[in-house]
Amino acid sequence: MAYVLEQSLKLLHPIMPHITEKIWQLMSVEKSEVALMKTDFPVYNKEFEFEYESEQMQNVFEAIKSLRNLRADFNIPVGSKINIKIDGDEDLFSKIIPYIKRLARVENVEFEKNSKDEKHCAYCSVGDTKIVVPLEGLIDINKEIERQNKKIQKFEAELNSLNARLNNEKFVNSAPKEVVEQTRARTKEIKTEISTISELISKLS
Repeated sequence: MAYVLEQSLKLLHPIMPHITEKIWQLMSVEKSEVALMKTDFPVYNKEFEFEYESEQMQNVFEAIKSLRNLRADFNIPVGSKINIKIDGDEDLFSKIIPYIKRLARVENVEFEKNSKDEKHCAYCSVGDTKIVVPLEGLIDINKEIERQNKKIQKFEAELNSLNARLNNEKFVNSAPKEVVEQTRARTKEIKTEISTISELISKLS
């Protein structure tokens, strides 16, 4: 750890010389020089490549981001802890559980291979790994279904409006080509959103 910090300080020294020099002086480890400015600039060393550790941390970031987004999507109270099931690389994820628990407010973690979709659950993915979050006791399922149905209604209203434009020959022939293409692209986006929400509702019901 001290080595990594030392190399980082060397890289940052040209940008923040006073701060990095102060940190260097405060480090309670054996130093090769009396001042950071006198040390050799870091050179690439394959020995200090940590691909597996880098993958672990990337999974930490992605898992926390996905779980936080899921909490926001379902209006799960910030103070409520969640339980999760992980269907994926147990060897990898077992090493990062403490980070996930602390930063995503997770209470219990289970590993379940080839898990099937369950009712009253939400899902998110991290690479090839699926994370399952049981929603019972966290939210009002019926209210959530109602909320999602309202979202579908809004999307359907927008879709009908866009389809009316596209079915209007005057709009298609006179509007700028990019506007027509943007309208068609938006209809595809809305259809995907409706399909995603409909699938979610079926899992909640």
